[in-house]
Amino acid sequence: MSRKVVWALWDMQNVSPGAGQAAQMDAAIKKAVEKREPHAAFKGRVYYRPSQAQAVSRINGWRPAEIEEDCDEELANDARSLAGQHPGSLAIFLIAKDGDYVALIKGLKAKGVQVYLLAPSEGASKKLKDAVGPTNVIALP
Repeated sequence: MSRKVVWALWDMQNVSPGAGQAAQMDAAIKKAVEKREPHAAFKGRVYYRPSQAQAVSRINGWRPAEIEEDCDEELANDARSLAGQHPGSLAIFLIAKDGDYVALIKGLKAKGVQVYLLAPSEGASKKLKDAVGPTNVIALP
């Protein structure tokens, strides 16, 4: 069996800390990934608007994707590409809270991708939580 590949994909347009809380949320995300996948090297991509550049400058180890409009499509395309590159050996930690990613999650799971949802304990879509399953929902502070 091939070694597991782990990616965190952060929709900062959707789960947006202020610049002062960005480093704290970054640490919480990495801690959650490490707890669930302790032997994996952290790989992450953050999707954000230009107005969020200050918050992005306070996090480390993420590949930035500055997007003027809604980032859902680019994040979904990246996730599907990763699933194609790493069939049967991929875990994705999705940092989001709206239901826009339900179809993506279902498609990834159908391809054998293990999907986790990291979201604030308040305000995350029930459909999104249901799509990943209760054991794969991780509350963010």
